Amino acid sequence: MRAVCPSCGGSLFGTDVISKRIEVPQLTVLEMVAEELEIMAPANGNSRTVFIDLFNLGNYEENYTLDLVQSNWKLEAYLS
Repeated sequence: MRAVCPSCGGSLFGTDVISKRIEVPQLTVLEMVAEELEIMAPANGNSRTVFIDLFNLGNYEENYTLDLVQSNWKLEAYLS
């Protein structure tokens, strides 16, 4: 078997090495999955916890800052 490098101008022999730089774009994809999509509970002052899993589906290490924007401040929701 003989390897040929068109851009090198000839055949490759023995320990010849071809080096190519390949640029891989950074892909940022985040998926959020909640254990429960709806919660119904009595208004008795007892708190409820909703677990949300965050999945990094991209190829780049991510750092996220999470903020909770409440539509009703009386719910007293918070992140922990």
